[in-house]
Amino acid sequence: MTLPSIGWIGTGVMGLSMCKHLLEAGFALKVFNRSPQKAESLKAKGAVIVPSARDAATDSDIVCLMVGYPSDVEDVVLNEQTGILAVMKPGSILCDFTTSKPSLAQRIFTEAQSRQIESMDAPVSGGDVGARNAALTIMCGGTQATFDRLTSVFKVVGKTWTLMGGAGSGQHTKCVNQTVIAGGMIGLCEGLVYAAKSGLNVESVLQAIGGGAAGSFSMQSYGPRMLKGDFEPGFYVKHFVKDLSIVAEEAKRMEMTLPGIDLALELYNKLCTEVEGGAEMGTQALIKVLESMNGVKIVKE
Repeated sequence: MTLPSIGWIGTGVMGLSMCKHLLEAGFALKVFNRSPQKAESLKAKGAVIVPSARDAATDSDIVCLMVGYPSDVEDVVLNEQTGILAVMKPGSILCDFTTSKPSLAQRIFTEAQSRQIESMDAPVSGGDVGARNAALTIMCGGTQATFDRLTSVFKVVGKTWTLMGGAGSGQHTKCVNQTVIAGGMIGLCEGLVYAAKSGLNVESVLQAIGGGAAGSFSMQSYGPRMLKGDFEPGFYVKHFVKDLSIVAEEAKRMEMTLPGIDLALELYNKLCTEVEGGAEMGTQALIKVLESMNGVKIVKE
């Protein structure tokens, strides 16, 4: 069976690993990244590095996005001068892996349909570890037919992929995901600070509770990083603040009260403004804020 050709836009922390898996699986990729040097390592695996998003999209069967912000998605897809929808061929698919706004996903779907192009919002969860291990969770919004056509891609980069409903449903599901993660990360940081303040061995505490009801992906993946002072981004704080802001915006639109999201935004914004380079760190760096607030030190420098 001939694999569909892919145009890929965005090779950040997660996009780069996803591209590597697809190349190793035999897909032909044309790749664009605003900083071309970040995509250079893909050339040795067979990728063609192109100078623009439109070059990546032209004649590709599937065009995948993994960019930073909703504004980036809007510009890359819908910009009248440089947007990719204008050059994508009829019958092709736009698959947006970016965490973005549900309303934008719906707008793109409608515009794509008018051009005989299929569109699916497919934000992912799993961070750098999930991307490296091809174990991402993929949350999809669109039609069943498009979802079925994208299965050959999803099974290479993901562990699970689920069609959640129509356009925008994948983004709404990612909002749920980030809401749960935000509360869990605060709980993990507070627990570790409590352990230190009460005189417990924090590493032993992680081992003791990790196999019980308190155990979680965040605890397993980020707890040890926190203790080692490893704040390399599996997922950037600045992008998490973006995600939580989308949740807060959607909650306000639906007349919801989500105090946990308000608290998470407050604490992560504090990390951005009060810790040097905080916005460029991984989300596990939240421990630095809780350390400062409680006058304890558990992170090894």
